[in-house]
Amino acid sequence: MFDRYFSIVSGFVSLHKRAIITAIVTLVILACSGVVFIKYDNNIELMLPRDKDIALSMRFLRQSHFSDKAIVSLGLNSEAHTTSDLILAADKFCAELKSPLITKVTLGISGDNPQEQIIDFLKFAPQLITPVELIKSDNQLNAQGVNAALKSNYHKLLTPGGTFMMPFIRLDPLGIKTGILRNLSKISNALGYNIIVEDGHFLSPDKRHTLLIINTNIPLTDGFGARKLVNFLQEKIKSLPVFVSGYIIAGHMHAVSNEDIIKKDIQRTVTIAIIAFLIVFLATFKDLRALIFLIIPLGAVAIAMNFSAFVFGKLSYFIVGLGAVIIGVADDYGIHAYVAVHTKGRRDAVGEIAKPLVIAALTTISVFATFFFSSVKGYHQLALFAITSIILCLLFVLLIFPHFLKEHQKPDKRLDSNIKVQRLISDKACIWLWVLAMVILIGFSLKTKFNSDISQFDGSKKEIISVEEEFKETYGRQEQPAILVVSVKGKENALERNEEIYLKAVSLVGEKEYSTFTSLWPSLKRRKANVLFWEKFWRGERQDKLELLLSRYSARYNFSSEAFAPFFANLYTGMKIEEGPDNLELFQNIKERFIQEDEGSWQVFSFFPDKDEFINPLIKLSKDNPGVFIVSRKAFSKAVSNSITREILSLSFIAGILVLILTVALLKDIKLTLISLLSVASAIIAILGTFAIFRIPINAAAVIASMMVVGLCIDYGVFMLYSFRHKLNTGTVKAIWVSALTTLIGAFSLLFAKHPILFSIGLTLVAGLFSGYISSQTVIPALYRIFVKEKG
Repeated sequence: MFDRYFSIVSGFVSLHKRAIITAIVTLVILACSGVVFIKYDNNIELMLPRDKDIALSMRFLRQSHFSDKAIVSLGLNSEAHTTSDLILAADKFCAELKSPLITKVTLGISGDNPQEQIIDFLKFAPQLITPVELIKSDNQLNAQGVNAALKSNYHKLLTPGGTFMMPFIRLDPLGIKTGILRNLSKISNALGYNIIVEDGHFLSPDKRHTLLIINTNIPLTDGFGARKLVNFLQEKIKSLPVFVSGYIIAGHMHAVSNEDIIKKDIQRTVTIAIIAFLIVFLATFKDLRALIFLIIPLGAVAIAMNFSAFVFGKLSYFIVGLGAVIIGVADDYGIHAYVAVHTKGRRDAVGEIAKPLVIAALTTISVFATFFFSSVKGYHQLALFAITSIILCLLFVLLIFPHFLKEHQKPDKRLDSNIKVQRLISDKACIWLWVLAMVILIGFSLKTKFNSDISQFDGSKKEIISVEEEFKETYGRQEQPAILVVSVKGKENALERNEEIYLKAVSLVGEKEYSTFTSLWPSLKRRKANVLFWEKFWRGERQDKLELLLSRYSARYNFSSEAFAPFFANLYTGMKIEEGPDNLELFQNIKERFIQEDEGSWQVFSFFPDKDEFINPLIKLSKDNPGVFIVSRKAFSKAVSNSITREILSLSFIAGILVLILTVALLKDIKLTLISLLSVASAIIAILGTFAIFRIPINAAAVIASMMVVGLCIDYGVFMLYSFRHKLNTGTVKAIWVSALTTLIGAFSLLFAKHPILFSIGLTLVAGLFSGYISSQTVIPALYRIFVKEKG
């Protein structure tokens, strides 16, 4: 049936070959021109599974204020210049940052000095101090307690920092507001920077560096906008005085760098692959018509790229980076057709291999088709891109390509070598050597590790990474903290909910390293309760008693009678609930980091160390409380790992079933099917062993590439066994050799890629395809001869 239908279609194409070839050439030319206009995307989300936890983290990072900021750090190069020179240069630099790309630049804390802003914030103590804290301070409202407090204050004023502490002591002689200062310090350091403020500027501890926080309206996913922003800032940095250097810390730097590296990788790998293809084709076949091998897959890939871009709108750079590999896969069919025609000397020889070619293509297509069952959008692009390329290439080869080949009377005996495979050793020795090699590789593969770290998708230049390390050292930056996010509709509802979660969280992990906004500025409900208790606590005898005790013991420690007048003058000033510290820039900077509005909901953040002892109990807490989730690098990596593992298992099962069904359909023999699967087993074991030998952890991209290897390697075994069983003299051995070589060239070119993901895909394909090919040419023929009882 297959042969009959193939003959009908082939005959139709033969009758209308000029019109069909003209139409195809026109389509290919248009497709090649259209490649220039395709929009590309380096968004990492395209390569991540669809998972609730992953989606929440990515959405948070995409929409939060953390992603719309860039930092510029300026530093002194010369010992001859001072901090004042640096501040002047920073002010001038800031004044020149006029661009629609930049919405705000923060140099530090402007207006009043930070000390005065802190003092102003302490005046809101009636709203901030809880009844429990006030009751504890009641123990100090006696002669002994006041005397001890004044004595302690006296000794503090004798220290080098005494001048700085004087205003705070006058405002709070008993240290009742110490908790507010402690919370303020804790929450200010929540993001891990060690920064001092001088003359309204953020400075490093050595006062040799200052940083500017730049707000931008350019999201990280806007590659064009990110490049404009980076170029603008770099141009401004070049105009700095010679004694000042500067660098940029921003996610936009990574976005631009990744795009540049992937573009160069694509150009490099495709160029290497095309040159290598030409050399192989011309050296092997010594026929200029062999160049059509290259033109056919290139045309098919160009059409497939345009079609995929039309369907998805944009194409991922990671997917386009596999173009060289797809070309290497797609040209296999042309090689088989060319070898068959030259071996037989007749164009109709293509009909003899049409069925195995179609089945082989279907097995490869079935593997790519399983990617449509994945939740990873990038895999959908890969599936459509690869399947379209393979189908087009197969149709071109079977129906168009033979018309470019000449028939001749004398078949090429050099290519007729599919049955008489040369044996240097006996079949049993060959099998035992293969078993030994597999056992050794299995031993290594037991040490293989899986890398789920999201940073592996970042191929940024080393200069960017080294600058970030320098930034950490300069400003005492610790590891990126994890974030617990409480998301509720209504600002006050979010604050109240955060207070509830805070109590549960600190009961699990303690409060020492857990920082949240409501510990500094509580919800309206709690502040009202605090104010009522504060007034009840101080009105009457406690205030009079404290005034009397302070006047009695002040002179003993050289305090004047008016020394603590600010305390009593401000005792009730911060009690108006409708009034808050929003006019204080210090408070606004903190508030901006800890609370934000997100599409009608309000999110309150809490920061804590990204360590297992914190992550594990807080993840459980978030699962038990709706509207609460964790944003953590470790938790994210774990979620990605778990999700990918589930996906790979399901996709591998589907692909395995499809490949098995198609292989049985072609070979019609269970024994032959099992033998053909040895090339797949060899490839998988070789991949695991190779990664372990080079001590490179396997990642998600390598696992997906392994599935591609399965679809390709099964073809090698199936073609060998099909030609043996049907005694086809169509040069199968040489066709497989050249096919495997060209596919390996496409994969090998990825080893020259600078991006770690593309490199890991290249290593996977090279190891797997090489092992699969060797086993198909040695072990599979040996097993066939032994178990099928045929010779030759």
